[in-house]
Amino acid sequence: MTLPIVVYGASGTAGAAVAAALVARGAHVVLVGRDRARLRTIACQLGDPAIEIAALHDPSALHRAFRGARVVVGCAGPFGRGAHAAVAAALEVRAHWIDIARDQNFLRTMYEEHDAAARRAGRTVVSGLGVEGALGDWTVRCAASAVCGTDIPADASRRIVANPPIHDLAIGYAFEHVAPAPGSQQSWIATLTAPGVRWRNRRWDPDRAGARARQFDFGVLGVRTARSFPSGEIVTTPRHIDVASIDSYATLGAAWAMYEQAGPLLALGGGVAGRMLGAMLAPLVDPTRLPTTSARTNTRFAVVAQARRGAEHAHVRATGIDIYRTTAVIVAEAALALATRDGGPTGVLAPSQAFGAAQRLRSLAHGGVIALEGLSVG
Repeated sequence: MTLPIVVYGASGTAGAAVAAALVARGAHVVLVGRDRARLRTIACQLGDPAIEIAALHDPSALHRAFRGARVVVGCAGPFGRGAHAAVAAALEVRAHWIDIARDQNFLRTMYEEHDAAARRAGRTVVSGLGVEGALGDWTVRCAASAVCGTDIPADASRRIVANPPIHDLAIGYAFEHVAPAPGSQQSWIATLTAPGVRWRNRRWDPDRAGARARQFDFGVLGVRTARSFPSGEIVTTPRHIDVASIDSYATLGAAWAMYEQAGPLLALGGGVAGRMLGAMLAPLVDPTRLPTTSARTNTRFAVVAQARRGAEHAHVRATGIDIYRTTAVIVAEAALALATRDGGPTGVLAPSQAFGAAQRLRSLAHGGVIALEGLSVG
């Protein structure tokens, strides 16, 4: 029997979707979380895999729950509230760690807190393996390679360096009819209202959501104006692409109209405005209101990556439906790849360093999970 893949936060909307995708692929899964009753409900739906109870503040319970695992998948957000304890516990029992975090500040501290431990353990840590994260990181790597007129390096961990250099990368997200779970809503509020950084002149500079606007062609979702926000790709992309500037943008649909209207005020008002908007939005999150299956399948998304090198331009666009199903497939395939891999790069890695960007995008397109433009699917 293969070593198990642990899903931490399996009773949540995202965690349950990831567990289901893993079980459908024949994985040996263990469901871990804090709520035994909810875990039992999920387990009954998935053929009764093992369950373990562990909270972030209980290191011994985390070790017990993760012991013997090949991979631990983190699905319990918001990640800034203590997920580092779970990452440390996974590495201490010599398991790989991947997660679906979108919080830029969390991704930055991952490198600082866990890279050395992951390398000592000979294990891989990858954050941001979801629609918001992996798709942006993979599409922007493919766009960067295309604008250079070269094939993507066979070694996924190899940095793209061009002469003359790539000047500008931009990533745009569009969402329509989005139905986020409570944890996702809290993560978005934190992302949109907390201080962040942008990549400018090959360094991270302070930045705030809403400071800039840019127009993107989002394919089936049309041409839209998106506002800047501090995404995780601002942290991951410079690690595998030599580029002077990177910006990320999002347009979140009618459900988040308040943010889009408040964007310019956030940029002008600084931290006080961000805290005020966060305080206004936080009470609106209903922890008991989970998205229905019909609401999830009604969601549309598009991710566009643009690259500029002198007069040359390139773009790659991925579109799809149901953020949770798409994220579950991305995470399940990544977890299985790590669980069956011997060797490979270790430490805290960007999605494109751990997994071949073009290979993953084409796999998702072949499986009907996304539609892909700007990159041949053959």
